[in-house]
Amino acid sequence: MRSTDRYVLEGIRASLYGQEVTVADVSVGGLFVVTKRPPLPGTALVLELAIDDRDPFEIGGSVVWVNLPSDRKADRLPEGFGFQIRKIALVDKLTIVNRLRLAESAGASLARPPLSH
Repeated sequence: MRSTDRYVLEGIRASLYGQEVTVADVSVGGLFVVTKRPPLPGTALVLELAIDDRDPFEIGGSVVWVNLPSDRKADRLPEGFGFQIRKIALVDKLTIVNRLRLAESAGASLARPPLSH
């Protein structure tokens, strides 16, 4: 598994500003959040992430790109934004890594990153 490999996974939930949002894909270093009102690129955020039955945990990072109907960066993705993880507890990072490894060995769908952003 490369750090840029993005997987479409079930059992991942996120919260943005107290509202549940869909996570379209996940990698070791980030994820894509589905929302009709994405923050501007460069915006620093704290997301709450829950994986399977584990208690939710916070991840800090920033919006690195947005996908809008008027400015499509990735046709395969809905409206939303790419989020780069910049602050995460080691145990939480290992949770993501282990979940991705499990998904990879089970043949999870590998999402392709956007060509430009």
